[in-house]
Amino acid sequence: MRTWVLGDSIVSKRNAGLGNVQLHGGGVVRWEGTGGAMISNMYDKLSVLLRHNRFPTTVILHVGTNNIFNASTTLIRNEVEGLLVHIRQVLPFTRIIWSDILPRLGYSKETKKGAGMRVTININKYAHKICREKLEGNANVITHSQVFNPSYRNVDGPIFAHDCVHLTPKGYLMFRQTLANALSFFNSHPHEFSYPPRSANAL
Repeated sequence: MRTWVLGDSIVSKRNAGLGNVQLHGGGVVRWEGTGGAMISNMYDKLSVLLRHNRFPTTVILHVGTNNIFNASTTLIRNEVEGLLVHIRQVLPFTRIIWSDILPRLGYSKETKKGAGMRVTININKYAHKICREKLEGNANVITHSQVFNPSYRNVDGPIFAHDCVHLTPKGYLMFRQTLANALSFFNSHPHEFSYPPRSANAL
């Protein structure tokens, strides 16, 4: 099993704290994140990887937070759909997993309280719709809703960094563990669409 995690700084090797790693069951996870990356940057990233590597079994996509307030919600939704459909076209037999855009404790361009969170939820829900309706069945979503929300308080320390955007080492560890748990869950529950299962989701 070969998994590529594509996205922004949340999945960069530097922030993830590791390079390509082995998971239980023999799978290898390749972290390919770039600080400040937007949805449009994923096309070149994917193209380069495809030229030099065997096709992945799974692609996890974690991107979009840097698009918020840099474009309209409608445009971001269109970009998400375009990217997901493109990945399906070039990787017809690969499992595609949308990893929800994480909330932020604050949005630098937010002019009305709560607007950033509303856009984040809107984009994530639309990505779920595309995964369910347009990716021909072999697609899933990771919601992160049980842990990564501004009201969550972890007894072992904060999970959001002081910049209100990135994560603490504890947060990155929890993020990596969530992805690993999701991969294991989808492999053992092939008919489930989301992780955590819908009955456990807060959203």
